[in-house]
Amino acid sequence: MAALALGQEDADALESDVDLLKTCGYLLKKGSGEGALFSRRNWTKRYYALDEDNALLHYYTDDTRRTLKGTWKLTESTKVASPDGKAFRGSGRRDSLKGEDMHYFEVHPLVDAKTDYFKHRPLELRAADARDLRGWTLGIERAVGKYARRGRARTVAASP
Repeated sequence: MAALALGQEDADALESDVDLLKTCGYLLKKGSGEGALFSRRNWTKRYYALDEDNALLHYYTDDTRRTLKGTWKLTESTKVASPDGKAFRGSGRRDSLKGEDMHYFEVHPLVDAKTDYFKHRPLELRAADARDLRGWTLGIERAVGKYARRGRARTVAASP
């Protein structure tokens, strides 16, 4: 699994491109496969909103944000990764999109904000294009960085 780390030059270029830094928008989410007896892990279009200040990743049924489907807490150890050579079932079909795996990424570990339980497998997501992928990667990495700095600040403030 290769981490999607950005160099300083890339980060500077991305920060100057406001459109690229969108931390809300549609992503495809791989289902959990939990629930019914013979559950499938299908891809579902969900609207995501990253709260960088509180290190939270909310997702909704659509962009009206009326129906919150869930919220994930990012942790100091949360990473964004893109597995090498990820294959999708049916990717060889005639009607599949070319290069569909190029915008796939995983976020792990995460904590369910409602139950405070760690998610046992990575959150599997797909962005619409490479620009969205880079924007989400940078946004999540920034949120994790802010969270880690706040944690260190609290530790230093609590020290005698």
